[in-house]
Amino acid sequence: MPPSVIDFIIADARFRWGTSLAEVADALSLLERPMSPPARTPRGRGPASFTVEGGTAFGLPVAQTWLMAPGWLKPVLAVSYELGTVATPDGFGEPDVVWQNPRETLDRGDIAEYQIWMPPPFEVRLSRFAATRTFTREPTNGALSIDWRDQLAAAAPFLAETVRREESLTVDERVATFHLGRSQSPIRLELTGHPLALGPLAESSPELVRRSLRALHHDDLVDTPFELSPTDVALWKTEDRWALSTRWDTAILAPTEDLVLDTARGLGVSRLTVDDLVITDDIGATSMEELAAAIASHTGRGVAHVEPWGW
Repeated sequence: MPPSVIDFIIADARFRWGTSLAEVADALSLLERPMSPPARTPRGRGPASFTVEGGTAFGLPVAQTWLMAPGWLKPVLAVSYELGTVATPDGFGEPDVVWQNPRETLDRGDIAEYQIWMPPPFEVRLSRFAATRTFTREPTNGALSIDWRDQLAAAAPFLAETVRREESLTVDERVATFHLGRSQSPIRLELTGHPLALGPLAESSPELVRRSLRALHHDDLVDTPFELSPTDVALWKTEDRWALSTRWDTAILAPTEDLVLDTARGLGVSRLTVDDLVITDDIGATSMEELAAAIASHTGRGVAHVEPWGW
C-alpha cells in the first residue's frame, strides 16, 4: 500500500481514517481553514458532507476537497480532490487499472481517462476530464478520489451501542398490525454509489455485517424483536417511545418529525417514510392512509403529503 493512504489530507492537514466528519470540521475550524456549511439531512440523519478550498494533497495542488460520511458524527468514508493539474500522487506506483475513453469525440462533461489503485482496504481513482471545468473557484482538469472500503472497521465503534439498544427493547404494548398488499424489504444497507467492501468477516457472519452496516448508516433502526410476515407492519410501544416495525427493521420513532406520504408513479407504489423506514404499497391502496393516520393519532406527529412524482 502507498504509505500516504493511511491518512487523508484536507487543506494540508492530515487525518487518520476513522476520524468523524465532525472532528475534521472542528480541527479545520481551529486551523482557521475556510470550508462550506455542512450538508446534512434533518436531525443529522443520513449522509453528510462539506467542501474545503485550496491546499495540497499527495503532492498535488487542490482547488477544492469534498468529504462525505454516513452521518455528521460518523467516520469519513470518501474524499475527493478537484485538481488543476493531473499527475500521479506522491507515493503511488503503477496503477492496477488504466482506462481511456474509447469515443472519438468527447463531451465537456466526460471523463477522458482514469487510473485506479486498489491498496486494501482503499480504492484510489485519478480521473482526467475531457475539458476544463469551472465549478470551483479555480479551473480543474481532473479529480483524485479515495474511498475507504472496509465498512465493518468503520462501523466497529458504533456496533456495541446498537446491540445494547436492541437487547434493551421491551414490547410494552402491541397496538396494531397492518396487512399490506406488498411485501416490504429490509433496509438497503449501502452507501449510495459505492459497492460494499466488507472485509473478511462478511461471508462467515452475515448477521454481524447487517448489524454493523445498520449501526454505520441507519443508527435509528434496530432488529425487529418479534415475528412478522413480509407484508405486515406493526405499530407498538416500548417504554415511553413509539416504534414501527417491518419483518426486518424497527424504527424507534422521533417525537417531532413529520411522516412523509408520497406516490411514485413510475414505480407503481405509494410510499410512507417514517424516519429511516420506508413502507410501500400499491398505488391507491387505502392501507397507507390508514397506517399514516394511526401513527399520527398515537404519536401526535404530522403527515406531509407530497405531490406524486415519476413518469
